Amino acid sequence: MNIYRIVATPLCLWLCLLLVVLGAVTLLWLPNRFELILLDGLWQPEGVRAAIADMDATQRVAHIWLTSTVDVVLPTAFGVSVLGSGLRLQPTWRKPISALVMLLIGFDLLEGTVQILALTNQVDWLAAKQLLTPVKLACYVVGLLLIVLGWLRWLVLDRGGAAS
Repeated sequence: MNIYRIVATPLCLWLCLLLVVLGAVTLLWLPNRFELILLDGLWQPEGVRAAIADMDATQRVAHIWLTSTVDVVLPTAFGVSVLGSGLRLQPTWRKPISALVMLLIGFDLLEGTVQILALTNQVDWLAAKQLLTPVKLACYVVGLLLIVLGWLRWLVLDRGGAAS
C-alpha cells in the first residue's frame, strides 16, 4: 500500500491529532511540574547554557525524558498530520509538503539531539541551535498554516460546491 494513501486516511489523521494533543498537554504540564524552561524555544547558545546551568539533576532528567520521548512523537505526529492533510486536500502539492515535513521532523530531532548532548555534558553543539530552532519553528508555522488553509478550502469551496 502507498504510504501517501495511508497518511491521508481519516484514521491516521485522527490518531495523529490525538498524539499531537497528548504531546501538547504534556508540554504544558511537565515544565510546570518540574519548573523547567523548555530549551526548544531558546536558540541563543548563551541563553541555553544559562538555562541548563540553572537546572538541578531532577530538572535535567525531566528535560532529557521530555526531549527523548514527547519531542520525538510530537513532531512526527504533527508532520504526518501536515502531510496527510495536505495530500488529502491538495494532492498536487505532494513534493513541497513532503519536503516541509522532512525538514520539520529532521530539524526538530537534530535540535533534540543537540539538547540531550548538552544536558548530559557530552558535547556542546549549542551553536547549531541558532539555525535549527528558527528553521524548526518556521516549519511548524508553515505546516499549521497549510493545515488551516487546506481545511478552510475544503469547508468553503469543496463542501460549498457540493451543497449547491
